Amino acid sequence: MKDNFKYQAIVIFIFFIFMANLIFWQSCNRDYFNYDSLRHYLNSLRIFEAYGRGLNNLFLTIEQYTVKHPPGVYLITSLFYFFITPSQVNVVIINTSISLIVLLFSLYNLGRIIQDERLGALSCI
Repeated sequence: MKDNFKYQAIVIFIFFIFMANLIFWQSCNRDYFNYDSLRHYLNSLRIFEAYGRGLNNLFLTIEQYTVKHPPGVYLITSLFYFFITPSQVNVVIINTSISLIVLLFSLYNLGRIIQDERLGALSCI
């Protein structure tokens, strides 16, 4: 059990290293966001504003703004706006952290299933 936890802790540590790198990069980056990041921000902001207008309006808003991406991208991001301020930097950090969590633990579990926990942690590195 302790050996298994050691490798899971390595995966969690890798996640925090990536996130610290991203936050540092975002704090130093002064460039304008590109089209994709700006579109994510604006669409998630519109969906967040639609929460207060009722479910019918929310579903129409989701259908209107989810042409290029599935609705989960904007819905998950807009839910975080209840806890943090909506900004483009926060959108990048939220979207990256969610996709990074899915990626790292998928790699870890694939390596664990194929051989053992060491291979899972090594594949994340």
